Amino acid sequence: MKLEDTNHNLKIVGKIFIVLGILIIPISIVSFSSIYFLTDSDWWFFDDFIDFGALHFRIPFEMLYVIPSFHLGGALLLIVSGFGLLKDKNWAKAVSLFPAVILLFFFPIGTALGIFLIYLLHQKSQMEEASIETTE
Repeated sequence: MKLEDTNHNLKIVGKIFIVLGILIIPISIVSFSSIYFLTDSDWWFFDDFIDFGALHFRIPFEMLYVIPSFHLGGALLLIVSGFGLLKDKNWAKAVSLFPAVILLFFFPIGTALGIFLIYLLHQKSQMEEASIETTE
């Protein structure tokens, strides 16, 4: 594997994104189920209000359902950008920047993959700019 072969490396990252996206979908389903079981269980809270003396706060359990939707959205973003990178589409460069930046926060593997993808996208844009300059 040569580092200079940007197109081949982007296709490899695209395959990794597809696999990661497929692996995150069951996590989304499990997190949805666990939040459902947590909010419907009797041991979590006896009621959905918290008493602070004279103040009563309602606990918005519905907000917890945002977590599985973030997992599912991230999985779909990874899969779409992975297929775009694999098929060498122009729109895939812009779309794959979002998962690359998000992956930077998942140390150590995600950080390395995110930095590598940002580097590859930068190399690809430089190659395209150089090819445009030579044709003019």
